[in-house]
Amino acid sequence: MCPLDVPPAAASASGVPDVHAGDMETAAIHHLYPGFVDTEAAKKLPAVALRDEDADKWMIGGHIHALSPAGYLGAPADFETVAAEDHLNDYAQRLYQAIGRTLPDR
Repeated sequence: MCPLDVPPAAASASGVPDVHAGDMETAAIHHLYPGFVDTEAAKKLPAVALRDEDADKWMIGGHIHALSPAGYLGAPADFETVAAEDHLNDYAQRLYQAIGRTLPDR
């Protein structure tokens, strides 16, 4: 679906991809806004993996409750293992490259 050749993000060591509110997103919010994350609650959340056959449901939307009744897909408990600043810098670099590829040559 993505026209970009994007290597996997290296900021997370979790074996469960962060689709929504998993380790990487929780770490980023905690890094930027520490008071917004209930870290004790996050540490107790079990990982919820998005199955490959459910990816289309996620992309279309409207199925989050069926895919994850708690509203997250990933491993938020692993947020302390994420290099949050590296993750945010990587994300910014990917956006920069994606935008650069869409601009006409000058």
